[in-house]
Amino acid sequence: MISATRLQKCFIEWMKSCCEQTDGEVIAIDGKTVRGPYDDSRGLGAIHMVNAFATENGVSPR
Repeated sequence: MISATRLQKCFIEWMKSCCEQTDGEVIAIDGKTVRGPYDDSRGLGAIHMVNAFATENGVSPR
């Protein structure tokens, strides 16, 4: 499991590299929470997913 602080740092670095590669092009970002796996009794939190889409190039990195 990755910590929120580490995820934030990685996300910021990734966004910097996206901006350099796309020369400032718009990147659409969407987030979702998968609620099914959540189980508080077993300490399992919900799964959070983020998707980014380079609008001009039609690219969605995975």
